Order: sequence, then structure tokens, then C-alpha cells
Amino acid sequence: MELNLTHKYLVTVTTLCTVAKTNTLYQEEISADASFLYVFPLRFWQERKPESTNIRVEVGLEQDMGPLSMDCPVLFVINQEEYVTSMELPFRFSTVSGKGSSNVYYEASRTLCVPEPDKPAMRNITVRVTTCRKSAIKYNLKVSVTWDYLLPLENAMTIQISPTRPIIHGYLFSPQNLSSVKISATSTDSTCMTISIQPLHCPIFDQEWNVNYVGLWQTMTKKAAMTIENNGRFSNGFAVALVVHDDDQRCRKNSATKERFQRFRWKTVKLRISDDSQIPGYILFFCLILPVVGSLAIVFVTFILFRNQISAIDVTDSYASRRFLRPNVLASDSEEVDPLNSPLPQG
Repeated sequence: MELNLTHKYLVTVTTLCTVAKTNTLYQEEISADASFLYVFPLRFWQERKPESTNIRVEVGLEQDMGPLSMDCPVLFVINQEEYVTSMELPFRFSTVSGKGSSNVYYEASRTLCVPEPDKPAMRNITVRVTTCRKSAIKYNLKVSVTWDYLLPLENAMTIQISPTRPIIHGYLFSPQNLSSVKISATSTDSTCMTISIQPLHCPIFDQEWNVNYVGLWQTMTKKAAMTIENNGRFSNGFAVALVVHDDDQRCRKNSATKERFQRFRWKTVKLRISDDSQIPGYILFFCLILPVVGSLAIVFVTFILFRNQISAIDVTDSYASRRFLRPNVLASDSEEVDPLNSPLPQG
């Protein structure tokens, strides 16, 4: 379907409408004279559980003519029934000083938050693509629907992210009925990122400037870990947002340290959720073995003290016996003397 929209101060803009399919790549050329509107009917609400649905919108620009101007980016606006998400390409982050970052991104993707449906009706997602560029530029668009949104327990998941490609996953306490879990993230590179734990409801913040608005969060380079208890705002479960920063300033201990320039800031993260409510095996081992070792130590110390006491008594008795027998010993070693017939001592 084609719509012509004209304003008295603007040229005619043609909007091309397409009923699109998920998991299909769309490639078009766009300029200021035309815009594109994609309508994605989502019929899976009646087929699968919404809590496991993972919807990602991936967009990109072709760079056949080299670097593109930042003056008129291509704008992608994703509309759900209750939420709006937008991305623009090329994209450059703003630094703390207010200057533009040296990194320019030509690809982006977002995970859409899937609310709990209040009725088993079909819902649509629309994506509008516009630009103010006079010359045509090629773009790519793909809306992917999978059912891997929920994180498994005790199984590590490998995830690749970048500053314009954050990732969101969820976890539910109800199937396992655990009191607490430990979520750990590891990486082999030192690129700065934030791991955020948020309540399992929309909206979920997944941008560098808003990822620490709600919930728990922690910056990391190579390792991070948090324990989440099954109560309060996380009683049903939680969402995990992984966001790579455009620079490493928030992860550097010394602000004067010179930052290593990274042209492509891709980061590979291994994410794992484990049961933290059970006592670890080594702690259980020590809890079982310590009473036995303590009992043996008490028996050993008691035996040593008793033996020392018996030795002390024997030494005392021996000393007393020698002292009592000493005159007889001296008399037996000398000549026998009769006290009645012995002469009186002289002078």
C-alpha cells in the first residue's frame, strides 16, 4: 500500500506500507522522498507462552560509498501497542565532555519487551523507517521471533553484545521454586559493560544512559556476580540486561589512565544462573567432618592430660619413697653401729 503525504512547506513524501513476516530480511533504499512502514502480525500469542518469547529488531546500513554523514541519520521507530522504541543510524555516543565519541555505529538491535497478554488476541508490531537524506541509502531490517528469552538454570549461555546491540533475557523462579539464585558473568576481554537485574515487567532499560535506573546493577570487565533472592520485587523472576559501554571510563579505577582505543567494541560474555539456596558441597563436607575431628581432638587432649597427671603422681611417689629410704641406704653402705655400745663423742 502506498500513501502520499504533502505539507505546504515540504515536498511530497510517499509512505510504502508492507505486511511483513518475522525472521525475514528486508532490504530497501530510502531517501527524504519516501518512508517505509512495516506491519508484523504476531500470531504466536495463542501458540506459545509469552514469557519465553524473544523478539529482536535488527537494523543496519550499507556502506558502499564509505562513511556516512551524521547530519541526517536513518530513523527506525518500533511501535508496540503500549511501548515505543527507536534507533538511528549512523549513531555516535556523546561523551562526558559533551563531544561526540570517535566510534560510529552502522548496525543496531534491540530486544522488545513482551508484556503479559490480557487477552488471546493477535498483536502487531510496526516499524517505520524515515530519513531526511536527499540521496538514497540502503538499509536492512529484520524482526526475529524465537523462544529462548528465559535463561536456563545451571547451564551457561554465550552472548555477544556491543554498545548498540544490548541483550535482555529473563528468569522465572516458579518452575524451580528456589529461594535464591546466583547470576555470574565472565568474559575474556576487558571491555567495560554493565549487567543489570530488573523486575520482570515492561519497560526494561537497556541503554548505557538508563540501564541503572531501576533494580540492581554492576559494572564489569571480566567478572561479575550477584545473588538474587526470591522475594519482593523479584518474587516472580527478573530480567537481565547486558549493555556494553562506548568507552571504558566507568570501569577504570584511575581516571588518569590512558584508554585503549577500540574500533569495534564487541564483547563475548558467558552468563550462568546457579542455585544459591543449597549449601555447597565443600561446606557440607566441613560441617560433617568438623564434629568428628573436634571429638577426636578432645579425646586426644584428654588422654594427654590424663597421662601427664599419672606421670606427675608417679614422680611424686618415687621422690617420697627415695626420701623415706635414704637413712637405711646410708646405713647399709657404712659399718653397722650399736647405739648402746658406741663411744660418746669427744669434746
